Amino acid sequence: MRTAVRSGSNRGAACPTLPEDTQNPYHVSVQPIPQEMKYKSPKAADGSNAGASYLHYGDPPAQQGQQNPQRYLRPGRDPTRQIHYSTLTWSWIDVHGGGENRTLLAPGQDIRRCDVEPIDYPSWAPGSDRTSDGTVNGSVEARYIETHVGDGAPVYDWMVWQHEYFGDNLGVVDHFTTGP
Repeated sequence: MRTAVRSGSNRGAACPTLPEDTQNPYHVSVQPIPQEMKYKSPKAADGSNAGASYLHYGDPPAQQGQQNPQRYLRPGRDPTRQIHYSTLTWSWIDVHGGGENRTLLAPGQDIRRCDVEPIDYPSWAPGSDRTSDGTVNGSVEARYIETHVGDGAPVYDWMVWQHEYFGDNLGVVDHFTTGP
């Protein structure tokens, strides 16, 4: 596998997809990420990692504020249906300037893994001690993927592939599904 350039002018660069994904693409499975999973330790966040939540990369509309399905309702849609999406990010959060959203990923959207090394990154518990490295409470794996927005050209970037939060009994949660 190649290592992707995670920051700089090669953001969003095309790359070969894994051969096994060509005939059987994966699909986005929008999953919430617990708010307690922070991508910065208290020390790295200069004292409080409260805003550095992985929640923003899981299912943010379902976890932030109150949804109003009527406001976004298209003709013929169920008014009780909630809005769900995940994000495709320009670079991953392990670099300066990372985690910037590039586009939204819809539930069931086709995705293909690129031949790029995944990023495994820890999560930390909430904290406010400037001198503390904090407590690791889980991990998140990001993968560089290819997808399409409508009938457009391929789009390449990072998405949450899996997460594990040690504070629940769910184990590893996949942000993808397989099959037709």
